[in-house]
Amino acid sequence: MPDLTESQRRPWHQRIELLLVFLAGFALLSHIYAWDLNTPMTEIGAPGNDSFYHTRMAGLFPEHGLLHEFPWLRWTWFTQDDNRFVSHHYGFHMLLLPFTRAATLLGYDELTGGRWFMCTMLGLQLALLDAILISAGVRFRILWLALILLWPHQFFERQAFVRAIGPTTVGLLTLTWLMLNRRYVIMIFAIAAFLHLYLGAVLYVPVLIGALVAAEVLHARRWRELPWALTGCGLLGWALGIATHPYQTGMFEFLQMQVFGTGLSPDIEVGREWRPYNDVWWFAGYLAGPLLLALTAAVLLRLRYGPRLEPRTLAIVLIQTGFLLLMFKARRFVEFWPPFALLAAAMLAGPPLERLGHRFARRPTWQRALLLATGWALGLAMAAALLLKWGRLPMMPHATWLAIAVVLLSIIPLLQIDTRRRGLYVQGALAGGLLLTVATGLAAPRLEEARGSTRCRYDLATLNEMMAYLRENTPRDAIVFTDDWDVFPVYFYHNTHNRFVVGLDPKFTHERRPDLWDRYVRITRGQVPATMRTQLVTATGRQEHDIDIALSDIRTHFQAEYVIVDDDHDRLADLLDGAWNLAEPFWPRDPDDFRRADYRVYRIRAAEEAIPPRPRPTVPTAVVYLDDLPLRPVAGTDVFIGTRPDGSELEASGRRHLHGFSIRGQGSIEVTPPEGVWRMQATLALAVAEDGPCIARVFGDGKLLLREEVTDEARTIDVTIGTPEVLTIETIGPSGAVFQAASPLLIRAVELAGN
Repeated sequence: MPDLTESQRRPWHQRIELLLVFLAGFALLSHIYAWDLNTPMTEIGAPGNDSFYHTRMAGLFPEHGLLHEFPWLRWTWFTQDDNRFVSHHYGFHMLLLPFTRAATLLGYDELTGGRWFMCTMLGLQLALLDAILISAGVRFRILWLALILLWPHQFFERQAFVRAIGPTTVGLLTLTWLMLNRRYVIMIFAIAAFLHLYLGAVLYVPVLIGALVAAEVLHARRWRELPWALTGCGLLGWALGIATHPYQTGMFEFLQMQVFGTGLSPDIEVGREWRPYNDVWWFAGYLAGPLLLALTAAVLLRLRYGPRLEPRTLAIVLIQTGFLLLMFKARRFVEFWPPFALLAAAMLAGPPLERLGHRFARRPTWQRALLLATGWALGLAMAAALLLKWGRLPMMPHATWLAIAVVLLSIIPLLQIDTRRRGLYVQGALAGGLLLTVATGLAAPRLEEARGSTRCRYDLATLNEMMAYLRENTPRDAIVFTDDWDVFPVYFYHNTHNRFVVGLDPKFTHERRPDLWDRYVRITRGQVPATMRTQLVTATGRQEHDIDIALSDIRTHFQAEYVIVDDDHDRLADLLDGAWNLAEPFWPRDPDDFRRADYRVYRIRAAEEAIPPRPRPTVPTAVVYLDDLPLRPVAGTDVFIGTRPDGSELEASGRRHLHGFSIRGQGSIEVTPPEGVWRMQATLALAVAEDGPCIARVFGDGKLLLREEVTDEARTIDVTIGTPEVLTIETIGPSGAVFQAASPLLIRAVELAGN
C-alpha cells in the first residue's frame, strides 16, 4: 500500500476536499445548463429525446408502480414472444422521483428536477474520482482535477441528458472504490443495488471485477494470493442482484436485443449514439486530445521512472482501455471513458511525478523561483489570449457557474500544504493553479460547444397546445401514428392519454415484426406506394416475402386513428394532403394555420366513413424540393445530393433529413426554379466544423437575398426569393468544413384541383 498523503492524515481536510469537488461538479454541469435560466411555471425542456421519457416514467411511478406491460406503445415489444415490459431503468426512475417532485412543489416543471438530479450525479462522479485518487495515494491531485475541464465536450453533453448515464458512472466508480479498498462485504450489496439501478450493470459488473481479478492473478506468486474473496463476493453480489430483480425473467432476452441487436451489431438503422467516430484526427486531436496526451505522458513517465505496476493501477489501465475500444465502436461510450482514463493517467504518473517533485525541491531556491515564475508568466499569457479570443462567445456572460467551479477547485491545493513539507506542497499548489488557469482558457470553446448541443430542440409551447387538443378531442387509447420513432419520448411526456405506434428503439419493433418496421420506414419517408422484399415471422421461422406498401397501411396495418407530421417530413404531409379519402386535417383547426404549422395532425378516416367534398384551399401552394431539380455546381465545387461527403445522412437540429445537399469547403450551386416560386425554406448547418463558421449566401438573379453565418448549431431560414430565373447558393468557409442545406424546399403559388 502507498504511503498516506498529508490530507489522509488529516481526515477533515479530505472531507472538505471531497465536498469542494462535489460542488465543483455540480456547478460545472449547471454551467452547461446555463441557458436554462428559467422562472417557475415555465417549461424549457431538456436535451435529448430520452430525457422526456425518463422524467415522465419517474412521475408515473407512484401511480403505476412496476409496469409489466407498456400500454403507451402499440407496436413495440420488449421480449420476443409476449407483451412483457422490461424496465431496465426502474431504479433510476425511483431515484429521479424525489427531484422531480421537489421541482413541482417549488413551482418548476419536472424536467427542472431532472436537471438538478443530473448536476448532483456529476458532482458525485467527481467526488468519487477524487476519493479513488486519495485512496491510491496520489499527491497534487489538483493537477489531475484541472484536466476535468478538458474532458471531451461530448462527455458533458451526454451527462446533461436526463438518463441513467450519470447514475451508471456513479455506480461504476463506487464499485471501483470498494474493490480497490477491499470492502468486499459492502461490495456485495452495492453490486446488487447497481443491477436494480440500471440493468446494463449485468454486463458492466463482470467486466469491472474481471479487470481487477486479472490484474491480481498476474501479480500473484502463490496459490493463496489469488483474489478468492474478490471473485466470490463479486459473483455473490451479481447473483443476488439478478435473483431479486423484478424483471429477471426477461432480462437476458432484453439485453441481447438491446446491446447486440441495437448497439454492437445492428442489422437496421439505429440512433447516432451507436455509430463510431468517422474522423480519427478530429477525435485524437480535438475531442479526446488533452486526455490522450495526459495518458501518453503518464505511460512514458512510468516506463522511464517506474515502479512496477501494482494490481490496482493495472486494473484501472485495463478498464480504461476497454472503454476506449468500445468508444471506437460506438460514440456513446464517451460517457464512461474520461473518468477511467484520468484515473489511469494519475495512478500511472503519481509515483514518477512525486520523485521528480522531490528532485525539483532540492534545487536552489532561485532556480525554482525562476522556473515557476516563467511557467506562470507563459501560462497567464496563454490563458489571457484564450479568454480574449473566446470572450465574445455567448457563454461568457453566463460564466458564473464555471467561475464557481474553478474557484472551488483552486481551494484544494491549500488543504494539502503542511508545515513539515511546505516547499514541496507550495510548488505543487502553484503548478496546479497554473494548470487550472490554462485549462479554464482552453475549456471555454469546449464548454460553449457542449452548451450549444444541450439546448432543447422542440417548440414545447406548440407541443403542449397540440397534445392538449389530442387529449381533449380524441378517445382514450386512440392510436397515433408518428413520423419518426425517436419522437415518442417527447410526445409521451406531454400525452399519456393516447397510444403511439413505435418508439424507444427501432429494434423493439423490428425484432418481432420486421415487415411492419419496413412498412413504417417507407411510409414515414413518403416512399409509397412500393413493393419490397422483407422478412415475415411465422410459426416455422423467418421467411422472405414480397409485400406491397401503401399509405393506407396507416389504417389497416397500424390501426392508427391520427397522424402527427412535423415540418421535417413534408413528403409524408404531401401524401396525406393528397389522400382526402384516407385523411383529413385535424389540428390546427384553422386551414391557414394548418399549412404553416410546424406540427400537423391528421385524422385517419374509418374504412366505412362517408367522404365529404374536399374544400378548396384559400391560399393554394405547392412545394418543390431543391434536390429534385437539376443542380449545377460551379467548377471545382463538390456537391453531394441527399448525403454528406462520407455518404452519411444529412442531420441538423438533432433530426435526420431525407432531402438536401452538402458542399465540401467553399463553393456554390445554381438552379433554375420552376415557374411561380416565391419562397425558400431550409435548415442550414455544418456537418463538420473546422476552424470557425461558414457564411451561406443566397442570390436571386445575382441579387443578394440572404447572408447567414452558419455554425455547427443548425439554423432554419425562410427567405422570400421572388421569381428569379437563376437561384444561386454560395458557401464561404474553411476547406475542411462541410456545409449542408437540409430539407431545402421551394414554395410556389399554383392553382390546385378542387377535389
